[in-house]
Amino acid sequence: MRLLELRKFCVVIAAALSTVILTSGSASAYPWWQDWTPVQGQECSATTHHEVSTKVLFQTCIVPHPTNGTAQPVLIVRNNATVTVGLENAKVSSLWSNKTYGCALMYLAPGRVAACYGGTTSLVLGNNQAVGQFTYNGITDNTAFAEFPYAP
Repeated sequence: MRLLELRKFCVVIAAALSTVILTSGSASAYPWWQDWTPVQGQECSATTHHEVSTKVLFQTCIVPHPTNGTAQPVLIVRNNATVTVGLENAKVSSLWSNKTYGCALMYLAPGRVAACYGGTTSLVLGNNQAVGQFTYNGITDNTAFAEFPYAP
C-alpha cells in the first residue's frame, strides 16, 4: 500500500515540475550559456577577436521580438582555437534599459559557439544599443556595440 502512495506522490510531483518548466515564458536564458541560433531581424556588432587570442571570436547581437516592441541582448562567443577556453565574468548589457545580465563560468570546447542571453525588455524609440564582455586568461575584453533602430 505504501509503495502505491509513494508512486502517486512521485507522479504528482513530476507533473507539477513539468508544468512549471514547460510554462515558463521567459525569453532569457541567463545565467546559463546556450547554443546560438541566429534569428531574422537581429542586429549584431562586428565580430572581433578577444585580446588574448585571434582564435576566440565574439560579438553582441540584439534580438527583437517580431511583434511586441521588445528585444534581448546576446553575447556570442566562437572558439576557433584547438583548446577549450574558459569564459569568465561574462556579461551582456542592454543599454536602452540600463540592465546588465551575467552568465556563469563556461568552458567552451574547440569549434563550438555559445550565447549568453540577457533579459527581454521594451525597446525605446530611436537607437538601442547593447554590449558584451568576458574575461579569458585574466584579460577582460568588450565587444563592439550592437545597434538596433526602433521606430514602431
